[in-house]
Order: sequence, then structure tokens, then C-alpha cells
Amino acid sequence: MAPRLMPRHLRALSLGDLIRMGQELYAEAPLLHLFDKGRARRLAALIMAKTPEINGALFLAPAYGCSAKAVSARIKRIEPPVLADLRRTQEAEGVDLTRTDSRIWRRLAA
Repeated sequence: MAPRLMPRHLRALSLGDLIRMGQELYAEAPLLHLFDKGRARRLAALIMAKTPEINGALFLAPAYGCSAKAVSARIKRIEPPVLADLRRTQEAEGVDLTRTDSRIWRRLAA
């Protein structure tokens, strides 16, 4: 999914710049990943192109139109066995967003 050749102006961006870009996008549209999947995928591709070991990003905005600084951002390398297990579960039972969120981000863990 990562672009093979990034234009020069994108190569100059740091990972921090891309995280800030994500925070700005999610401040404007907290459900970007649902309603503008193309933009969310392009952001993911840029993050992966800059840092290939990162394969997970989570942006949480408290409200539509909030400031970009209010959007929390986390990035992570999700281990291949976890991804494989989630894929098997998805194929067998469908997507369970709560289980996936808990497994990857540990936000709902006790």
C-alpha cells in the first residue's frame, strides 16, 4: 500500500509531521476512516512509507471540529501473529471491533 516513490515534498516530511497531519484530518472529521476511506488510506500509506515497521495508527478526536492538539494519536507495530489471528477471526466470525480494539490498543483491557 505504501507508494514506491514519494514526491520530494513528501519525502521531506518527518513521522511527526505525518502524525500532525493525521491529527488535523481527524480534528475535522473524527470518523475519517469510515466516511473518507481514501484519505485515511493515503495517510496510512504515507506513514508506512516513512516508517515501514509501523502498521497501526489510532487517531481519537473528542469532537468534530476540535483543535488538532486535542486529537490523541498512537502508532504501533502490530506483530504478525496478532494480525494473522485477527484475520482468522474476521474470516470465521466477521469483524469484532471491540475485540480488535482491545487486542491491538489495549484500551478496553481490564
